[in-house]
Amino acid sequence: MTSTLQGVIAEQGEMAKQHDEGRISYRMDDTHFPGEYGRMVRGTNALVTSHLDVMQRLVELMQHYAVGDLSMDMEPLPGEKAALTEAMRTTKANLSAINGEIRGLAQAAAAGDFSRRGDAARYEHDFRAMVDGLNRLMETTEGNLADVSKLLRAIARGDLTARMEGDFHGVFARMRDDANATVAQLTDIVGRIQDASTSINTAAGEIA
Repeated sequence: MTSTLQGVIAEQGEMAKQHDEGRISYRMDDTHFPGEYGRMVRGTNALVTSHLDVMQRLVELMQHYAVGDLSMDMEPLPGEKAALTEAMRTTKANLSAINGEIRGLAQAAAAGDFSRRGDAARYEHDFRAMVDGLNRLMETTEGNLADVSKLLRAIARGDLTARMEGDFHGVFARMRDDANATVAQLTDIVGRIQDASTSINTAAGEIA
């Protein structure tokens, strides 16, 4: 009996060592132990397999979630394991929600509506930072396009004194410079037309 128990203990120690080294497929060989000892070893193997099956299922789901596939759900687990199910459901729900926020903002931007904002207060940590960043993008774009629109409306009214002023960056800075250059060119053209008109009127008066 002592020898058999020592054998069981040695097998358990070897399995623990193998698992610590990453060989989680290792199981004790129950054929070395007779009767109830064999059953005890098989029970231990089954317990380890059960825990590893849950872990592998979690890994499988996370691999799908990591590439954006949210079609799979964690199966309900009993007892204290239910915390794992809840954690995975929360993860999926948050990923789905943040995906919805991004998609909604992208659709609004594609439709030319930059007034829409995501609900950043609904999220925490990096998810909140993501929505805040998208909101800043929408706000900046909306403000810069509003300045361009304001300048164009002024030109349409014939006000060539209007200019885009402000601290713009990147493509918006080029838009500002191009718009201001356009107004300057129009001002020059109008000035030359006015000069030509004056000259023509003077000549016409002299001819008359």
